[in-house]
Amino acid sequence: MTLDSAGSLLKEYKVYVKYLILFSLAYLVKCVFEYLYNRSSILNNVADSSAPNVIESGDKADSPLFDNSDKTVVEESQGDYFYNKYLTDTESEKNIHIPFSLPRFEVDEMKTRARQFYEVVNTRRSCRFFSPDPVPRDVLEHCILAAGTSPSGAHTEPWQFVVVYNKEDREIIREIVEDEEKVNYERRMGKKWLQDLAKIKTTFVKEYISEADCIILVFKEPFHYKDNVKHNNWYYEASVSISVGILLCALNNVGLVTVTSTPMNCGPAIRRLLGRPDHEKLAFLLPVGYPATSATVPALKRKTIDQISLMSSDEESKLISQLTKEYGRVHTISTRQLKEELSNFGLDTRGTVLVLQKRLKEHYRRVQSSVHPQIAIWHRKNPHSHYAIIDFEATCDENLPETDFMHEIIEVPVVLVSAATAEIIDIFHEYVKPKMCPVLSPFCKKLTGINQTVINQSRSFVEVWKDLETWIEEKRNLSETGINSENEVIKSLCFVTDGPWDFKKFLAKESRYNNMDFPSMCVQFCNLRRRFCNFYGVKRVNIQGMLKNLGQEFDGTPHSGISDSRNIANIVCTMVRDGAVLDNNEVVDINSIYTA
Repeated sequence: MTLDSAGSLLKEYKVYVKYLILFSLAYLVKCVFEYLYNRSSILNNVADSSAPNVIESGDKADSPLFDNSDKTVVEESQGDYFYNKYLTDTESEKNIHIPFSLPRFEVDEMKTRARQFYEVVNTRRSCRFFSPDPVPRDVLEHCILAAGTSPSGAHTEPWQFVVVYNKEDREIIREIVEDEEKVNYERRMGKKWLQDLAKIKTTFVKEYISEADCIILVFKEPFHYKDNVKHNNWYYEASVSISVGILLCALNNVGLVTVTSTPMNCGPAIRRLLGRPDHEKLAFLLPVGYPATSATVPALKRKTIDQISLMSSDEESKLISQLTKEYGRVHTISTRQLKEELSNFGLDTRGTVLVLQKRLKEHYRRVQSSVHPQIAIWHRKNPHSHYAIIDFEATCDENLPETDFMHEIIEVPVVLVSAATAEIIDIFHEYVKPKMCPVLSPFCKKLTGINQTVINQSRSFVEVWKDLETWIEEKRNLSETGINSENEVIKSLCFVTDGPWDFKKFLAKESRYNNMDFPSMCVQFCNLRRRFCNFYGVKRVNIQGMLKNLGQEFDGTPHSGISDSRNIANIVCTMVRDGAVLDNNEVVDINSIYTA
């Protein structure tokens, strides 16, 4: 390029060059001012030893606690937690604490009172059939007063109990609710949700709204105004829920019934009807009254004390405290020390720091569990005797959109792992001839390593899947005598996949293509990718990422179904040895398969 041509080019684009220089200068000035501002803030904090450290206001880890005002970090040396400082800006009466005590009963009386209270609340049931008989208003007022005794975040009392007696208003509210509920039942709710609701015979028709003597609409307040200043209500969701729980007990105590209704998408319309402020959000709709003489409730059983609670003795609490301290120590030692301790215990020393820490903590838990078998919380047993690791390969084409391509399974590899020994004990492996597009694309052959000759000699998916079911059934029916590492009885089988796609996408499509029922043994399965990140506390990664975290290398050819399945099986074996409990964490919506 000559100098003349370069000069003419520069003249042609001089406007753009000018703007580029201006923008660059503006950005540089911005960076300088930000640096000077941050530096001055830091120096001010250092100079003033009494000034608290400022936490970034963008920290919204707990959204109900988000506050635009300055955050402070409390140091142990400050003792009073700043409350003296902040209370000086509030009304003096708010600073007063008064003596508090409750009567201390004899142990026998405590037991009697506890039993009597349980016997009363145990009669509480959700009732949908009401008598029109009127409820004494003063009785209802005292029940609501009882609900108002609920604890709330910073005593903000973020609730409003709106009682509606007027029949016409309740008819309008019923119409609003039923219109929305009809849409919920027909379009928004999944099949599983509807199946669970069918057990208690509930539909979008809500007669109880108009049949009961009155309804209580419980509104939650995320914030409130005082002297035209907005104030947040902390933990308002939990506070309102607790107050409603107390209200249910109070109503039951006086012989009244209700049902906890949470109508979706109805809040704004009902709020406008009743003239409530915009900041109030409808949380619950409670019809209140006497049960109808013909009322019925589902024959349900409540969980036992062992199913809903875990109580530790003083000795168990001490042991748990010791283990907690040991867990804390694990997080303070170096990687070299982690590996030394693991090596001393004969454990695997490969993996990232997070994996090594989890492995060592699980070892301490298992040791304590064996020494103190009475502490149930330490006992973690895999609920399945075997794991069937499966990673399908399917047809694909790089030149066609993923959303429009009709994937067909071409490889069915299953690697069987024993939960007892954490070892691979058997393998099922078959190739499949596609039904609709039997010729593989060049891209598919290159990606999977499967050639056309193998596909041409293979059988249909229906035939191969039938052989797999037979293979599994034979292992279920093996004699339980003479069990060894190569011949174990399958008592409980859990399918494991790398993500949800193998079953929810490929197997679902294959079932629809072949007009076959979705295999019942695959409706629930374990998504290993999700379980891995939850167990080790790492980011969700693919097969290669999981192996890297464990300090292992991929063995075989990527995108080969049998190679992928073997490597996933190796990950499963490592996790089982490290103490992970692998169970179903995904469910296939069978109804959506045939309507898609």
